[in-house]
Amino acid sequence: MKGSYFNLREWSIILILALSGTLFNLYFPFKAMAESLHLPGPAAGTAIFGGLMFVVWVSLGRMLAEKRYGGITVAVLFASFSILLRPWYGILSPSFFSIYAVVALFVLGVWIEVFQGRMELIGGGLGNLSCLGITWLAFGIHLDRWPPSEYVPLLLSSSFLSGAAGVLLARFVENFFRRAFITK
Repeated sequence: MKGSYFNLREWSIILILALSGTLFNLYFPFKAMAESLHLPGPAAGTAIFGGLMFVVWVSLGRMLAEKRYGGITVAVLFASFSILLRPWYGILSPSFFSIYAVVALFVLGVWIEVFQGRMELIGGGLGNLSCLGITWLAFGIHLDRWPPSEYVPLLLSSSFLSGAAGVLLARFVENFFRRAFITK
């Protein structure tokens, strides 16, 4: 019988990042911060802060695990832990609405995996943009809540830039950890 694709060290990194990201998002007031900027929802916080909310954790997981699918695994576990603690955006009806969290973060993880390396900023930007788009579709289709059209260009461009910034932050944190904890 073949062992796990990830070893104990890699699983530890993945689980710690997924749990840390979940708790960070649970307790940090991203929605209130977006509202203080007078940006309408739904998901204005993801558009503005998605790089810090999601991308940094998923990208850092891919970087530190140093193995393909590390980012996707962090993303799916992140979404799973999040919906175990509370429904996606607090929405209870329809009952399957939280599945969109798994889909949105899975797609974010795929973009980060695909563009890992020299074009990773694009992956982070497209990942956050996709996460926002899937969330908007879920809100629009099931709750008939769409972002106001005059804000869409600002929110889309902010989403891409925030995702790219999340990758930059992940790269900074990765370099810090490698210098601090890995001896040569």
